[in-house]
Amino acid sequence: MHSIQGLPERRRAQRFRVALLVELTEGTAVTRDLSASGVFFEATRTFVVGECIQFTLVLEHVDPGHAVHLHCCGRVVRIEPRSTGVGVAVANIGYRIDSGTDTKPEDVCEAGTKPMRVLDRETVEGCR
Repeated sequence: MHSIQGLPERRRAQRFRVALLVELTEGTAVTRDLSASGVFFEATRTFVVGECIQFTLVLEHVDPGHAVHLHCCGRVVRIEPRSTGVGVAVANIGYRIDSGTDTKPEDVCEAGTKPMRVLDRETVEGCR
């Protein structure tokens, strides 16, 4: 485990520095890093710690000629003020990869703070 300024590292998964477009219900953002358990992005709108949010990560280079959309639901766990807005750390609850249907982020979100997992339509209750 690594530590930062004497604090123990609490991350459960390796982080990857990558800039991806994040589509939010109110605008867009850009990721700073992501992992299997969460994402950190920079945005201009405000968020509240504990808030359940729905968002889509746009993976432009996974499939040549067609962007893949990863529809996600998560809880805001940390906010960091930035000169151009806020940094937002989100713990993922669930996700679904765009299969060419009309899947929307709200189709993926379910209540609670469960480990990130693929959700099917039958188990989705909506983010509350």
